[in-house]
Amino acid sequence: MGLQSGKGFRRLAPFSARLSRAALLGAALLAGPELAAAASLYNVAEVHVDVTAKDAVIAREKGMAEAETRAMKTLLARLMPLSS
Repeated sequence: MGLQSGKGFRRLAPFSARLSRAALLGAALLAGPELAAAASLYNVAEVHVDVTAKDAVIAREKGMAEAETRAMKTLLARLMPLSS
């Protein structure tokens, strides 16, 4: 019907963890540059903004909003170039 106890599964846990790590490592090695290139298409880093405000909290909020807007524009330009 079923296992009487979970001891069988507990014995397989270390093997299963090693097998999972090996499979992930193999997949990463096989997909290497292609996966990195695909990920970098969607990553926008080092967006610099300079915002001043009455206090630090408001300046941070304004800066984050401006940085998100600039990052989105950069991402959209990558995905949909304006060349005709």
